[in-house]
Parts: sequence; C-alpha cells; structure tokens
Amino acid sequence: TWTNDLTLDQIRAQAAALRSDSTILYVTLQVDAAGVPYEKDLALARVHEVARAPIFGYSDNQLGHGIVGGSLLALGEVGREGAETALHLLGGAKPSAIARHEVTPTSPQFDWRELRRWGIDEFSLPHDSVVRFRTPTLWEQHSELILGGLLIILFEALLITALVVQSGRRELAEREAHDLNKRLLSATEDEKRRLARELHDDFSHRLARLSLDAALLEGTLVPGDGPRIMRGMRDQISQLSGDMHAIAHQLHPAILEDLGLAEALRTEGDLLARTASLEVTVDVANVPRRLPPEVSLCAFRIAQEALQNVSRHAQASAVGISLRTVNGQLCLTVRDNGVGFEPERKKDHASLGHASMRERVRLVGGEVNIHSHPGFGTTIETQIPLSEIAA
Repeated sequence: TWTNDLTLDQIRAQAAALRSDSTILYVTLQVDAAGVPYEKDLALARVHEVARAPIFGYSDNQLGHGIVGGSLLALGEVGREGAETALHLLGGAKPSAIARHEVTPTSPQFDWRELRRWGIDEFSLPHDSVVRFRTPTLWEQHSELILGGLLIILFEALLITALVVQSGRRELAEREAHDLNKRLLSATEDEKRRLARELHDDFSHRLARLSLDAALLEGTLVPGDGPRIMRGMRDQISQLSGDMHAIAHQLHPAILEDLGLAEALRTEGDLLARTASLEVTVDVANVPRRLPPEVSLCAFRIAQEALQNVSRHAQASAVGISLRTVNGQLCLTVRDNGVGFEPERKKDHASLGHASMRERVRLVGGEVNIHSHPGFGTTIETQIPLSEIAA
C-alpha cells in the first residue's frame, strides 16, 4: 500500500490503524500530497510516534530516528563517490572515462530500542548484525563507582571484624584481669586474717604473760631502782600489746565477722575519735545484720581507707559515717569537714587508696564516687547491690 497521495496526517492515521503483523517501509517524505514540506527526518519522527507496526528504512542516517534497521545504504559513501565523480567532470574528463563504483549496503545494523519495542529477539538477527543504541547496564555505567563502593564495604567489613575480634580479646583480658584482681584481694585478705589471728592469739598472749610476770617480779623487788625499772618495762609491754592489738585490728577486725558491719564501723569510728581527737558520728539504719562477706568486707575497707585519709590529710574536726540500704543497695557515705581537694586535678602519682576503693567496689558490682572541693571537705559515696543478702 503506497501512501504517496496522502498528507502526513493521513499517513499517521493509517500507521496508527495497522494490524500487528504489518510492516512500514519508510523511504523519504520531503513534501506531502498537500504540498507541506518537511525537513530532514521530521516526517519519520511523526510517523514513528503513532506507528502500530515496525518501521524499516533504506539508509543508515535513518537508524536511530525510528527505523528497526537492516542492511542499509551508506549515504556518506554515496556522497563521497558523487563528489569525486563531479570533480572528474569539472576537470574535463569524459563521462565514459570515469570508472563506476558500486556502493554496497552496510552489514546489518539494528536499533536496540526498536527491537525491544517490537519484541524482536536479538538471537533471530543475522549472525554478523550490529546492535546500536543499547542502554548501558548499571555496571557499564558505574563500574568504577561500584567497584570502589564494594572495596570500601569490604574494607569496612574487615575493619569491623578486626574490631569485634579485638573487642572480644579485650573483654577476655578484662575478665581475666578482674578474676586475677579478685583472687589477689582475696589472697591479701586471707593473709591479713592469718596475720591478725597470729598476732592476737600468739603474740598478744605472750606479751600479756610478760606483763603479768613483770608485775609479779616488781612486787618481789626491794625499794629502789629495780621496781621503777620493772614498772617501766611493764608499761612498755602493755603499750606494745595495745599497739599489736591495733595492728591486728587494722589487718582484719574480728568484730566484722562476729558482730557485723555496723558494729565494726562503730568500733572503727571510736578508735579514730580516740587516736585523732575527732568528733566521729556513725549513723546506721535499715541494714541487715548478716550481709554477704564480700560486701561487708568491701564496705569496711572503703570506710577504713576513707577514715585513714581523714586522719592523715583532711585536717578535719568532725567526720560522719552513714550506712543505709536504699532500693536494694547498700549505701555507705563518709563525709568530713576538712580542707578538701580537687578530685579532677592530676597528681604526679595516682592515689593508691582511691584506686583500691574503686577496684574493690568494681569487684562486687558497685560504684564509688568522690566529691570534694578545697575548703568544703570531702564526701565519699559508695553503692553496692544487695541481690544476695543472707536471710
């Protein structure tokens, strides 16, 4: 069906009404039947808009403008051959003397977009076909970016894996250090307990026996320097016995196991009041008499260290000890009215006493906080969970 005598609009109407098994062969359309001119491939584009069937052409310059493709005439080569012939003629050559050159069609070329539009399988094309205008895949468009992203992801994955492994090793090392610290503190307390028992049960008794013997011997001596010397020896033996008892108490107070934490704190407060001339108050409320041994020992050692710091450094006149149970926690507070200090200020050497406090509390799952300011005293607050209080 030829459309030479139709206008472009009529041609478009026919193209839009074709059956699916039809084919359109577009040669050229520069002026339609109504005399309307169309530049270049404008008419082809207009027909392509409404076509219900694939469009084929004859020249390679139509490929990419709406035709499916095929073996096409290379208009560029035709133009070159025509130009060379014109130059020969203009140079005076006779037409019969000019050699003729046949321009053969190109190898099959097809528009990938039109193949997809009309459902034409690429495998059905001639084996030497060239498919053009193929939309590049995501990989073809961004292969460098994709590779870079994959490398970054791989690097991050390796880094995260290394961090996880390192974190696991660190947690293992921390658990081992925690267990080691716990064993060291336990061994230290056991050794202190042994030494305190030995001082109390052996040396104190022997000193007491010497004191009694000195008193008896003093009564048998005649008046003079002998009784005075023996009296001095007896006094020194008594003082040495008292010092030995105090050392044994510092090493391990038996009262902590016999009467509990509250009485041990009251005894420690009374001892500080006598030796340092301080006003010491101990306030205990709502505290079970029987506590887990590790909790009692931890709280007592913290209070003991805090009171020693008050005696040595605080220049205080009063210190208060408070022991409470609040929301399932044992709360110990030691507060003095001394000179205070700046906890955040770095010292040449870290405080061993403060480090010992924190480590002891950490081993029982608690927390210790130190609040102080120059001229406003020091407060040490300790919280220890009581999830396993003995009945």
